[in-house]
Amino acid sequence: MSQSLKDRVAESLDAYFETLDGEWPNDLYTLVLAQAEEPLLVAVLARCDQNQTRAAEALGISRNTLRTRMKRYGILD
Repeated sequence: MSQSLKDRVAESLDAYFETLDGEWPNDLYTLVLAQAEEPLLVAVLARCDQNQTRAAEALGISRNTLRTRMKRYGILD
């Protein structure tokens, strides 16, 4: 059986936390969300052939929100 996304994320987080050596960044929540959001946007856009309307629908966000986040990460076309 293949590993769930939740389990994969948990493993990645555990590995990342090991690199911190007990020194937690003040903005850990924001940092982790940003590190997950950018590859999610890139992957969904790729699977939607860069169609922002379809990608936004797949993500459950508005096209404007998608474009704002794309700008944030420098992934605008």
